[in-house]
Amino acid sequence: MKLYVKIVGCTSVLISLLVASSETAVADKNLVGVWKSKETKLTFTTDPNREPVVVKNPRPSIFIFTQKHFSWVEVHGDPAPELEKDSTPNNYVAIYNQLLAFSGMYDVKGNSIAAHVIVSKNPKDMSKSTTLNFEYKFEGDMLVITLVGRREFDIELKMIRLE
Repeated sequence: MKLYVKIVGCTSVLISLLVASSETAVADKNLVGVWKSKETKLTFTTDPNREPVVVKNPRPSIFIFTQKHFSWVEVHGDPAPELEKDSTPNNYVAIYNQLLAFSGMYDVKGNSIAAHVIVSKNPKDMSKSTTLNFEYKFEGDMLVITLVGRREFDIELKMIRLE
């Protein structure tokens, strides 16, 4: 009976440790939710003398973080041309090029997010090696995410929670 109690006790401790370690891999509970971009800032890393570009009222966007998955869909750039009955293929391309779409799984370590892309509008981004690296923080009730190291500029997104 004493051996049984020790085994059950050790098993309980082991299960508790496994559950605790799996919980640390789960997203920051404050991050989980649905977000909308309220401000976008581009900082040019290749030209430190160039002023950052700040867009105070960005085009439509939605960012969804579950415990393990993310989805980011955003329309960026100037308003696209209206599609009319006689629209040219160039009008369709202009609209399509303004769409950004990524979805996949992500890991959080400290204030860093490694987003592993599974599906994207851009087929080149759908490889096992495509990872978007973000830094994140909270400023009051806003989520601030900075995409770093992807292009010649860093992108900072200030978002508000939708749910």
